[in-house]
Amino acid sequence: MLRNENQIDYRENWPEHYYEIDDPVLRKQLLEEYLQEHSDHEESRKLLDLWNRRFSLRKNKAADRFMEAWLMLKIASQTRIGFLNRKGKEKELLKYADMLCLDDISLEMKREWRDFARTLLISCADTRAYRTAIFGLIDLGDRITAMRIAEEFDTVSRIYPAELGYEERFAPLKEILIQTYKDILKDGESLWNEYAGNEKN
Repeated sequence: MLRNENQIDYRENWPEHYYEIDDPVLRKQLLEEYLQEHSDHEESRKLLDLWNRRFSLRKNKAADRFMEAWLMLKIASQTRIGFLNRKGKEKELLKYADMLCLDDISLEMKREWRDFARTLLISCADTRAYRTAIFGLIDLGDRITAMRIAEEFDTVSRIYPAELGYEERFAPLKEILIQTYKDILKDGESLWNEYAGNEKN
């Protein structure tokens, strides 16, 4: 219930520390407990609604629909779009856009996207596939890893949707991804600007 770093109770000044809780199941548990005592607390109700739109419980574990949609879009972006598969690709893209709740650009949803972006970024940075080459034998280092993550963010949230005519729909999520990248990574802004400059050349 307590954060190990500084022993602050998550429920202190609720829900100030909500997005500092890494375990989605614990998030839901604390939301429901708080609402049992404060049923008219609007912010907690909105957070619970967001939780239910993003997560689902499977065997007492939280499945992240945003992450599922992102991974499927990443896979889809790796195959070329042609005349024969364009309609299927578009249908698939719209399905995952709905899973990512891209029609909701409220401040509350943007906070949820930022939390997702943070989770995704940390996951990518810790994943061996982003850090190694030649069958995982050579560590590529932080800078090249950051460039790989930037390329994925850009491909999935801008390049691939643009190929199907949906760049504008993905734009709010793209902005959140970029800003989170800049905020969380050491020298994130200069790294992103380097990636973006290379893309233009």
